[in-house]
Amino acid sequence: MMNVHFSWQSIQKLFTHDKNGTKYHLCFVRAWRFYIFEHYRGPEYAIPYDESELHAYKEWFDHVFSLESVKRTLPDKDRYLEHIGKYADSSARSKVANAVRRGVTAHEIDDEKDTY
Repeated sequence: MMNVHFSWQSIQKLFTHDKNGTKYHLCFVRAWRFYIFEHYRGPEYAIPYDESELHAYKEWFDHVFSLESVKRTLPDKDRYLEHIGKYADSSARSKVANAVRRGVTAHEIDDEKDTY
């Protein structure tokens, strides 16, 4: 069970002083991609929408992602899962992916060790 509490008041409060939409866009992008965790890591990563604490979040999510102006900006879910799969199974080939496999952060890339 997720230990998260959403309400319309908490969502409104989060965005009240967000004049340029930064917080909104950060939440928006992450919320849409959450299905990736469930797909690659299992059902325990599914958002339990049936829990009353998440009803407001679910309403917000359904509303935002039903808007045509939003839907047309999103990649196809199946194609995105295929694209992101290389990160889930550690087969991605990049300096960042190699650094992460080496056990360091993306900001600790070593050009000699992390080639691609």
